[in-house]
Amino acid sequence: PMTSSQSRLDSLLDPLKIPQDFARYERHVETEIIASLEQWKLKTDACLLEFRNLALREASQFSIQDQGSVISTIASFEGDGSWITSTSREIAKEILALYPEPSVALIESILIHHVKPIFKSNPHPSLNLSTGRKLPETAGGPMGTQDYYEGQVWKRHPGVPNLVSWCVCNIQTVAYEGLWHLIIPPIMTLLDDYEAPYKIHGIKIVSELLQRVPIDLLKRTGIDGLLFTSLSTSLTNLHNPFTPTIIRTAIPTTLTLTNLSTPPGSQIRFDKLCTLLGDSIIGNVWIYASMEPECVQATLDVLPGVIEMLGVGCARYLKALIPQLIYPLLPSLVGPSREMQLSSLRALHVLIDECLPRMPRWKGTILDAVAKCWVGIIDSGVNDPGTRAALREVCSKLALVCPSLLQEEYPQLLSLDANMFSSLLGQPDDNVG
Repeated sequence: PMTSSQSRLDSLLDPLKIPQDFARYERHVETEIIASLEQWKLKTDACLLEFRNLALREASQFSIQDQGSVISTIASFEGDGSWITSTSREIAKEILALYPEPSVALIESILIHHVKPIFKSNPHPSLNLSTGRKLPETAGGPMGTQDYYEGQVWKRHPGVPNLVSWCVCNIQTVAYEGLWHLIIPPIMTLLDDYEAPYKIHGIKIVSELLQRVPIDLLKRTGIDGLLFTSLSTSLTNLHNPFTPTIIRTAIPTTLTLTNLSTPPGSQIRFDKLCTLLGDSIIGNVWIYASMEPECVQATLDVLPGVIEMLGVGCARYLKALIPQLIYPLLPSLVGPSREMQLSSLRALHVLIDECLPRMPRWKGTILDAVAKCWVGIIDSGVNDPGTRAALREVCSKLALVCPSLLQEEYPQLLSLDANMFSSLLGQPDDNVG
C-alpha cells in the first residue's frame, strides 16, 4: 500500500513542479511561452487546492520521505517568484502550517535529497562541501570562479531559493552544527551569484540565518569572513534595476553580522563599519551611482543604522556625509524629492547626535541648507507636515548641541523674516512630532 500512496503523492506533486521557463520569465518575449506559463499558474491553483485537501486528511500518515517531497514542492510557493499567485501563496502557507516544528531528521532529509543534488554540479569554490568550512584558498585557482559559473544546473529549478529559505527559517539553533555542511553551500551559491535576483535571495536568506545561527559556529568555520566579503561585493553591483534592493537588504544584513560577530568597541568592529560606510556607501554608491536617485535614496534610508553603530567614528567622514545629506535640501532645477529630503533629514538628525563634538564647525552649513529648504516649502504652498516637522527637529537638535545658535544665528534669521522662520525655530516644545 505504501508504494501506491507514494505514487499517488507523486502524481499530485508532479504538476506542481515549477517549469524552468519561469527562471527566465522576465526575459521571455515569445508570447506563446508567456501564455503557457500564465495557463500553468491558473491550473496550479486548482492542483494545490486538491493537494491541500488530501494533506489535511492524510498528512499524519506521510513518511519522512513523503513529508520531504511535500515540503520541497510546496515551499516553492512561499516567498517570491513569478510563478506564485496570491492564491497559491495562501494555500502553500496552509499546507506548510501542517509542519510547524519540523524535526532535524526531516530538514536533513530535504537538504540531502532535494537541495544538495540540485547544487551538486556547481560546488562553491571557497567551500569545503563536506564540512561547510571556508577553504584556505579558492578551489581551482584564479579560474575556479569562472568554471563555477559555467552551466549552472541549479537555475533550472526556480523554486529552490524559496526551499532553502524555508529550511533556514526552520532550523533551530542547536541543530545548525549537524546541518552546516548541507545548508551553507546553497546559501553561498545564491549569495555569490552574478545575477542580481539570486543575489538578493541569498542576502535575504543570510539575514534569516543570522537570527538563529550560533556565532561561534560562524567564526570557527570561517563563514563570517566569507559573508562579509560577499555582502561587500554585492554592494559593487551598480547600474542595475535591482541595485536599490541590494543596498536596502545588504547593508542592514552587514550591520547584523557585524553586531553578532565583533565585540562592541573593538578595532575589528570599527574597521568593518568603516569599510561599509567609507568604501561601500561613500566610495562606491555615492561616487559611481550619484546620478541614480533610487540608489542614493536606498543608501539614505539605511544610513541611520550605520551611523548609530559607528557612532563618533563617523566624524572622519563628515566632509563626505554632510554635503551629501544637505544636497537634497538645497534648491535645484528639477525640484525637490520630498522622500529624499525626509530620509536625509532623518540621517542628519542621527549624525548630529552621534558626532556632537564636531557639530559647532558644521552648524552654519546645516542651518543654511535647512533654512533654504524651509523657504522652498513655504514658497511652494505645499502642505508637507512631515518634512516641516523633520526640519524643525533638526533645528531644535542643533540648538541643543550648539547653544550659541540661540544667541547668534537664530535671532539673525528671525530679524531677517520673523514670519517665515518663527515656526521653524520655535522652542523645541512647540515641535510637531
